[in-house]
Amino acid sequence: MRNLVIKTRELLPVSPLPGNSPRADVGEIDTRALFQSVRDTVSLFGDVVSPRGKTAVAKKKAAAADEELLEAEAQHGLMVKARLSYTQQLRTTEAAKAQAQRELQMAEKTLEQLNHKLQTLTDSKEASIAATEAAKARAVELEEERAQLGDETWESALDNERELFKSTAAELTAF
Repeated sequence: MRNLVIKTRELLPVSPLPGNSPRADVGEIDTRALFQSVRDTVSLFGDVVSPRGKTAVAKKKAAAADEELLEAEAQHGLMVKARLSYTQQLRTTEAAKAQAQRELQMAEKTLEQLNHKLQTLTDSKEASIAATEAAKARAVELEEERAQLGDETWESALDNERELFKSTAAELTAF
């Protein structure tokens, strides 16, 4: 491929009227040699490789490029394995989290049930304590009546109150 350079030169003054001048510009073709020496050509285009084989430098460059490609592929493979490992760990962690949330919900439900039972038992205990206090107060009243009434009437009333006290005490110990 040759670089052709076209040079133009101006001719004598041209008449301002169109069509009066046969030529406005004349072109010249540069026919000089494109390169002064082989050294200039090599410096312009670089090393020339014969079509039959590569030079040692070109072979080294190709080997280095292949080695870099293999290294990059190996790194890519390691990164893919790491990503798969992290994905598996994420799935395992999410499954464990879901299981822990289910267990937490079950524990909260159990806690709510136990709190309800505790409240029921507390209310029952307070009712039993109040009944026991009432029975003791009634026993004191009966003692006062005994002093005022006879022994026979008092003993039958005392037996009734004892039965009531025993049933209340049995309820209290059952809880």
